Amino acid sequence: MPWGLIIFDEAQWLPAPGNSLIANSLLAHVKIGLTATPLREDENIKSLIYMIGPQLYVGSWRKFVEMGYLANPKCIE
Repeated sequence: MPWGLIIFDEAQWLPAPGNSLIANSLLAHVKIGLTATPLREDENIKSLIYMIGPQLYVGSWRKFVEMGYLANPKCIE
């Protein structure tokens, strides 16, 4: 029986051989992948479309701060 929702954090790691086996074996009505770094040295990031679907949203951390979802970072040196 499939899950209703699966959320993958650090989704850029899903295309790795062991991770992709697990991700592909999990059945769900909806799969969401979260990543702040949608890059891989092996160009295998395109596999994410197959595993969890197309990219739906891109946002900057500044926009999330403005929207109130993230705290404004303060760097103190």
